[in-house]
Amino acid sequence: MKVVYTIIKWLVLISSLSAILSFTNKNRKNQAANLNNIEIDYKKFIDNKNITEYLIENHFIFDSTLISDIDFVSIEEALNEHPYIKKAEIYSDQKGNVNLFLKNRIPYVRVINNTDDFYLDSKMTMFPINDNYTENVLIITGEFVLTNSKAKKLITLINNNDFWRSQITQIHFIEEEDVILITRVGDQLIEFGDLNNQEDKLNNLNIFYKKVMPVQGWDKYSKVSLKFNNQIVCTKK
Repeated sequence: MKVVYTIIKWLVLISSLSAILSFTNKNRKNQAANLNNIEIDYKKFIDNKNITEYLIENHFIFDSTLISDIDFVSIEEALNEHPYIKKAEIYSDQKGNVNLFLKNRIPYVRVINNTDDFYLDSKMTMFPINDNYTENVLIITGEFVLTNSKAKKLITLINNNDFWRSQITQIHFIEEEDVILITRVGDQLIEFGDLNNQEDKLNNLNIFYKKVMPVQGWDKYSKVSLKFNNQIVCTKK
């Protein structure tokens, strides 16, 4: 008898909870939506105002719109198509507040050539420059080929090293695999050559900076060549 009573008690409790949840969910669907919270992790290119305007342009209106009438999937898809947004997430709470969380693309390098000018993120995804803000990143010019894995490796080696990231400002591709480096300190042209033995070449250049430049001075050479294996060839001014 006690077991039967316990079962009945649990059934009544579950039924009550289901009714409460059903009532709450029904009320929630009938609530008017409010876009009260937009969180953006990187606001250099777009801010909350830009996102609100973008949603309106794509016919997503929240004022006086019921939660049940909002197509959250379509909104996420539209936001993920925005060139500056890497990933968008949207959800609503029990009070009808709509929350947006946006992870934006962060510039890794900037590519400039005769016809194009754009940024690449760390995954080598292209996105446009912005008239309101210019990010200070490594510049890529010349005959750069986006699908060249060796070129990507050199970019990564430079950007992942604090010294090279501050010293090397530009990679110029004379050809797809013939490279010149432009530096921040010193006006020497750095002939990197082909894209083989990249770590060795950068290591040799680092040794040159540490051991030769302090003795000879930063203005003695017009060109420093890393083209040849295990040696540096310098051209005086």
